[in-house]
Amino acid sequence: MTGAIKILLVDDHRMFLEGLGAVIGTLGERFETTSFSSPRAAVSAIEDGENYDLIISDLVMEEMNGVALIQALQARRCSTPILIVSGIDTLPPIEKVLRLGAMGFVPKSAPKETLHMAINAALAREVFLPEELWSVLETSQISP
Repeated sequence: MTGAIKILLVDDHRMFLEGLGAVIGTLGERFETTSFSSPRAAVSAIEDGENYDLIISDLVMEEMNGVALIQALQARRCSTPILIVSGIDTLPPIEKVLRLGAMGFVPKSAPKETLHMAINAALAREVFLPEELWSVLETSQISP
């Protein structure tokens, strides 16, 4: 991948959105972020032809949650990889977003190095979960 890597950020908490953009800016100068505090506005931007290499979205948002955002983008045949970043890191929502096609999940409590690994994995179209979440997911799939 050459040139800028365009990342769309979606979170209804503006301070977190600004902080996430700042953190991503420290991960590589090729990362260019565009932020939306409205998931519907983000979907509209994509409908209007805006192209991104990656979408990073919160899971819990009032206007439209991350699950609904994934579904809305899929309905519009958007093939951009989606990474979910959330304060909720329990199994049911993680399993759901992965089943719907998200390329990964990063807890908001994770260090920026974990976010960087997740971004690189999603850009390579590889599913990413932090190690501790992989083990929980594998255990749940083995259990009845």
